[in-house]
Amino acid sequence: GDLTDDGYAYEYNMAKTYIDRIETENVIIVPGNHDARNEGHKLFEEIFQTRFPHYKNDKTLPSEALGSLPGYIH
Repeated sequence: GDLTDDGYAYEYNMAKTYIDRIETENVIIVPGNHDARNEGHKLFEEIFQTRFPHYKNDKTLPSEALGSLPGYIH
């Protein structure tokens, strides 16, 4: 979150330049509250992706079905 300070196009373009340099198969980008300023929420979707993506994953953790993960306070 908070890829930008004020949600302006030049800030989004600068953020995209840095994010495009990440060498990995998948990058999930989550906008922050600053990214929505000055109509920035519209720019986020134009430059990156929808703000409300849906992901499907075929991997599960054994204890996830019990409502907790090992090593975490619950």
